[in-house]
Amino acid sequence: MPETGLNQFLDYGTTTTISACVGKVTGGSLNSDSALVHREGIGAQDSIVGGPVVPGGTADVIVQDGSLLAYAKRASLTAPSMTSLCFAGGYAGEGRKQTGAYINTMRLSCSVGEPLTASLEWLALTDDVYATAQKAYLAGSTFEWFTGTASIGGSTSLEVQSFEFNLNNNLEPVYSLDAKTTNQMRWPDSIKIGSQEVTLSVDCLIRPSTVAIADIFGDSLGTATTCIFTLVGGTSGTQTATLTVTNLSRKSAPLPFVTGGGLVTYALAYEAPKDASCYTLVIG
Repeated sequence: MPETGLNQFLDYGTTTTISACVGKVTGGSLNSDSALVHREGIGAQDSIVGGPVVPGGTADVIVQDGSLLAYAKRASLTAPSMTSLCFAGGYAGEGRKQTGAYINTMRLSCSVGEPLTASLEWLALTDDVYATAQKAYLAGSTFEWFTGTASIGGSTSLEVQSFEFNLNNNLEPVYSLDAKTTNQMRWPDSIKIGSQEVTLSVDCLIRPSTVAIADIFGDSLGTATTCIFTLVGGTSGTQTATLTVTNLSRKSAPLPFVTGGGLVTYALAYEAPKDASCYTLVIG
């Protein structure tokens, strides 16, 4: 019989203990790739072996609380460290569990008509079977678009249509020729934390000011733009989710052409310095 998502789950926790439901997952997957490699020679010689495997996964989630999202942020910028996580998911009673996991990328987005959503990608060190019962669903409300406020460089009347915040921790799996455990010989030894990168894009209906355009073409870029987005929902239904992104430089603000009667939407793109304190996400 074909399977549906009714029997699927995705839970997480810190270190090796699964403790909570990820939330309303709408997409994603647990990685299962052998990294198959061909070893070819002259003539018709070919053999197939496995390459370095990268346990991990992705999840698209409708945000209800900020517990998991907080682990995407490194504890220090100069001596990067992150909390080790574990994920378990798949089908009830026949799942997979990954440990030694770290969140590599996080995208937060919201647009008119939609709730606040998060897209996560993580890398892990292990992958094994998991047959434990899934955790209870989260009880919090979603953070809906109509509860929102937006401030772009201090302006609160740009008729913002959407925003997308992207965090990249630039994680890399590390392998070695050291002794390994059977059936774990192609697994990573560790995960390296790279430079933090932050970008932000905003779509709005009000045309960017001449100052904003001049800043893009000027000899030096402004580096002090702050954007703040706030939505209401969460555990009590009255919690606020506030994303504050600071130290932003304008990357682009094209002036689009639209046929007569069409609605003109302006796309603003920003970027923050690498490895800088430039964002906070507070839900509570």
